[in-house]
Amino acid sequence: MKLVQDGKLDLNRDINDYLRSWKFPYDTVSHRKKINTIELLSHTAGLSVHGFDGYKWGQPIPTLIEILNGQTPANSPAVRSIFEPGTRFEYSGGGYEIAELMTVDITGQSYTRYISNTIFKPLGMNHTMYDENITGPADKNLATAYRSDGKAIGCKYYHYPENACGAGLWSTPSDFAKFIIELQLSLQNKSNKILSAAAIMQMFTPQIEKTNALGFFIEQKGDHTYSHHDGLNEGFVSDYYASIKGGNGVVIMANTDLAMYIDLTEEITNSVATVYGWKGFYTPTLKKEVIVPDSILNAYCGKYKFRDGLDQTVTIFHRNGKLWFRDSSSPVAWLMHFANSTDFFFYEVIFNTHSFTKDTNGKVDGFMIKANDGSFKVKKVE
Repeated sequence: MKLVQDGKLDLNRDINDYLRSWKFPYDTVSHRKKINTIELLSHTAGLSVHGFDGYKWGQPIPTLIEILNGQTPANSPAVRSIFEPGTRFEYSGGGYEIAELMTVDITGQSYTRYISNTIFKPLGMNHTMYDENITGPADKNLATAYRSDGKAIGCKYYHYPENACGAGLWSTPSDFAKFIIELQLSLQNKSNKILSAAAIMQMFTPQIEKTNALGFFIEQKGDHTYSHHDGLNEGFVSDYYASIKGGNGVVIMANTDLAMYIDLTEEITNSVATVYGWKGFYTPTLKKEVIVPDSILNAYCGKYKFRDGLDQTVTIFHRNGKLWFRDSSSPVAWLMHFANSTDFFFYEVIFNTHSFTKDTNGKVDGFMIKANDGSFKVKKVE
């Protein structure tokens, strides 16, 4: 957006008009339709590669062009068209790596140098840098990555050479808040150290769907509109919410992947919103727990399987007088709470409701999950 504001980039032109060191290989999948920068930044370009896995210490690190082509030593596939651009949303960190190369080719600078001079230095983000700028493999200022069980991931952290998608970005909540606050102030024309109010409003404008803007997701919470984005690397998680008007905001970073399995950052955000009086942001649902006899609970114990074609299973077991729920995709077991003899809930899952079902003979045959985007049954198999 800084390049747009400076007249060096037209958001609506073909990305290949700006790429010099590499060209995007259009094929029949894109239906001869060219990709523009708005589509790259709003995840509507129809591109592959959702995110990146990182590299352990000692592994060779690929160049940006090797990443885009999926060439060794890159551990991710090539960034290519998977459907016609401009037709629907599909998150693509790979698309942002194309934007990174565009920035390099337009400015003639490394991406990290350009972003540092354009954003970090003007805002005093002195504890923010990219992976390639780390001075040593065990920099004492960098957090160690941990699994949800508290164990380290095998090395202090993984290396991520992918910068524009945020994978290789190191920062602190305070530093990142400086960036968010600058955007909020710029919209009020109280500070324009990076972008004008008009450029930021364009950046916050959703494309095709109601939520995906240029680099941000937009959510309506009560009477206020919020920008939002979360992040996940091996052993790290992050999240932020900030109101477009009014100055509300929270930035959360943790050196654990625990939030992969429970809504940790969401619970923290909702707590902040409640304490600081963000009107309409979060309205808690109050539930009353009841005691269910063991004779009923024991019938629920067993193994359950998700939809056909998925390997994901659930095991429900009895321990210390309580039922516990363990998803095969998670090492964490959740304590089950009952609203009545069939309906149960978790503290870790806010929006879904769950209810055991029985067959015509009165035998437990599964449970229903009711979510905002639909309902489905998980069948009991053992």
